[in-house]
Amino acid sequence: MLLALVLGSGTAAAVMLDFSPSVQSVELGQQAMVDVYVRDLSGNRIGAFDFNVEYDPSVLSLGAVDFAAGLGGSSGSFQSTTTPSSGQVNVAEFSYVFDLTPFQDGVSDLLLFSINFNALSTGVSTLTFSENVLGFTNGYLVDELGQSIGGVGVGTGQITVISPMMPVPAPSSIFLLVVGLLSLGLQRRY
Repeated sequence: MLLALVLGSGTAAAVMLDFSPSVQSVELGQQAMVDVYVRDLSGNRIGAFDFNVEYDPSVLSLGAVDFAAGLGGSSGSFQSTTTPSSGQVNVAEFSYVFDLTPFQDGVSDLLLFSINFNALSTGVSTLTFSENVLGFTNGYLVDELGQSIGGVGVGTGQITVISPMMPVPAPSSIFLLVVGLLSLGLQRRY
């Protein structure tokens, strides 16, 4: 019974999922890129993750999701992105690597992936994390031993889409030349 409690309890940690940058502004029609990090690892090495990133689909559309190499890269892990519903992307990665020491030190912030959004309309989209769809108990992350990491804190992000700045027309060169010549002519008269 004690063995079952120890094996099923998972690792207790103050691990944090976070967006970087947490706040940004982009012009309508441009792209916004956000990195997703695991911070405050407290010695944990991440062996798998599975969670949703939610955004406002009236403001942003999903672009590409680029996985980082921290779980072994494309040759050392299974990587998956799906869109379970509008305004939501599920991102999951499971490492096949037995020893993640070459990829993670368990202390430094770990980049999981980068996500690109296309700015569709002006407005503000909050970015949030929600739990996985594949059924990890207690949250979002699994350590390299296959145990769920409990007590994961989650940050939020914000992307503001603004109207493009209208360029300020520069005075034409001819206009400046004429004004300069008139000024010289007036100066000679007085």
